[in-house]
Amino acid sequence: MLRYFGAYDLPVFPPELVDQTIDYLHDDKPNLKTCSLVSRLWLNSTRHHIFRSTVIVGDSRPGHGFAKFRAFLISHPNIGLHIHELRLQGEVNLSFWRPQLQRLDIFGVRFGGCDEECHGRAFNPDPVSLDQITLVAGSVEDDFADTLDFLRLFGHVQHLYVFELTWCTSDMPNLGAFGRRLHELGPPTQLQVHSLATGHAFNPTSSLLCETLRFTRTVDTLYCLGAECAGWDHIQAVGDLVRDVGPNLLHLHMDPALVLMNEESYNDNHLRWRVLQAHSCLNLKTISLMIILDDHPFTEDLSEEEKRCTSTNIISLISTLEKSASLRHITIKFSFDTEEETPAQVLAAGVDWDKMVSVLNSFEDLEIVQIICADGYDVLEECRPVLLEKLCILHGEGKLKIATLNEENLFGAEL
Repeated sequence: MLRYFGAYDLPVFPPELVDQTIDYLHDDKPNLKTCSLVSRLWLNSTRHHIFRSTVIVGDSRPGHGFAKFRAFLISHPNIGLHIHELRLQGEVNLSFWRPQLQRLDIFGVRFGGCDEECHGRAFNPDPVSLDQITLVAGSVEDDFADTLDFLRLFGHVQHLYVFELTWCTSDMPNLGAFGRRLHELGPPTQLQVHSLATGHAFNPTSSLLCETLRFTRTVDTLYCLGAECAGWDHIQAVGDLVRDVGPNLLHLHMDPALVLMNEESYNDNHLRWRVLQAHSCLNLKTISLMIILDDHPFTEDLSEEEKRCTSTNIISLISTLEKSASLRHITIKFSFDTEEETPAQVLAAGVDWDKMVSVLNSFEDLEIVQIICADGYDVLEECRPVLLEKLCILHGEGKLKIATLNEENLFGAEL
């Protein structure tokens, strides 16, 4: 029943009815803003949805962009409590604050130009903990110290996605010089990443980020790691991090496709994959690998071994785990780059299936082998007969799964 009170006998709806009505409009910001004008009760309920996911586009002009938003938060402290997902975007310098967030997305933001308040920040006894951070940030003009200042803001980070993180490396000609600079400035030791995914940036910072994380508490908390590698230096840096994490790592995704495609000679030396240090992961449960098969080797006068070199490298990587008693799931993702041959023909001839089956069968407790096609449903259906024929034993045992690439298996469900 509606109650009436006040000078104008305005009706007062039950709060739970107000909340249900506003929840129904959760993704309709124009109507949410209209509802916020009804009363103070409606205002508080609409703010939860209006500000939950906020996008701020940077602007270097005074009173605009980040500076304006920061001033707005200072003058309206209650608003910050409603912001759970914040996306910052823009080619401007940024001086950070500490909003109460669950998710932070940073795109095209520079860390350089930090003022004295944040530059050279001392150890933070109460760092911010977030569910997710996504980074496409920094520039070649930013100093490494500014990047470290940013990382020092955070403690527990459940999911860290680093698609690109850039800073000036001209004063770091080698890993030794980087190590000296890192220890001179002080690593962000309080950072504790639980799940990490890095993209294949064509600069050394992807490798140096892995090196930085080795000197944080991440080595005690990281259980899931995904890396798209563009060079052997990145693979080695990932391997050093994997070695330090050791038994804590449960899930590993590797995408060395660009590394293998850019090699000038055909090399299937299986010993080189020990640099990944996967054998140190005594409790590893899942491993996921990406491979690109092309028909270029089939147009050249090469031996069968050379034609299968790309897939043999992936098999060699898996074989470094042959003694693992913990591995339960293996995922292999295929993509094709073909001009003359069909994907099914390249798949059938471009993989040493006898060796593949032999390595897969070496894992006694293996439960699932998942084959994922990254090129869509039609290519998958073309390749399905080949997979069912070559992996017939696994199929008969109920261990084989075949699927197309989607958001859930892009890196892996764990990431």
